[in-house]
Amino acid sequence: MAYSFNGTTQYLIQGSQLGTLDAFSIALWVKTTETAGGGGANAIYGVQKNGASPLDFFNVQINTNNAFGEEADTLMFHVRDDSDGDDVADFNDTVINDGSWHHHCLTRDGAATAYFLDGSSKTLDFSSDGLTTASVILNEELAFAARNIAGTVGAFTTCSLSDIAIYSVALSAGQIASLIAGVWPPSIATIRNYYPLLDGALTDIVGGNNLSAVASPSVVAGPLT
Repeated sequence: MAYSFNGTTQYLIQGSQLGTLDAFSIALWVKTTETAGGGGANAIYGVQKNGASPLDFFNVQINTNNAFGEEADTLMFHVRDDSDGDDVADFNDTVINDGSWHHHCLTRDGAATAYFLDGSSKTLDFSSDGLTTASVILNEELAFAARNIAGTVGAFTTCSLSDIAIYSVALSAGQIASLIAGVWPPSIATIRNYYPLLDGALTDIVGGNNLSAVASPSVVAGPLT
């Protein structure tokens, strides 16, 4: 199953903070036709640390309003660490707001960051040097169909999301291909949080960090159901 969001008030959010991330992957299915522009971009998911520096954050978003001078209606990965400020990677050949389901997977092995769309690795052409810190420290909850900026949720996106998973390793291309095929990854020990959204349930069936649905998003059919 999947959840559908109205782009103005609805989103999902984890019950507890994400914490420190070294190696990790975030994988999910996304369907959207978003073009409205929410403060320059509409977030598929995102989170920023609350409090003193380093102000770590990352957002995966649809660049619907030429944010940071990048091309509109394309996928954008926006990161920041306190050592060098904002940094963006815009996949200018990658329009995802076509109303079809697409599989997204952000991976980081503690040093290098990669992004896979529908199983294909995209070039991360960062505007400066990318996410340079070995660990991303996030003392806020990760939001989906929006971004949680130090406790304030905004940049809502009209979209549907399905089969959300967070891993404690950087998944390989082969493992990501298995996810797209609907096959459980080889090692369950690498899964940190998993939200299959079966029958609309928001339960994290691995890590216990359940999601909450805000403003009653609708349950709809997903890409694998």
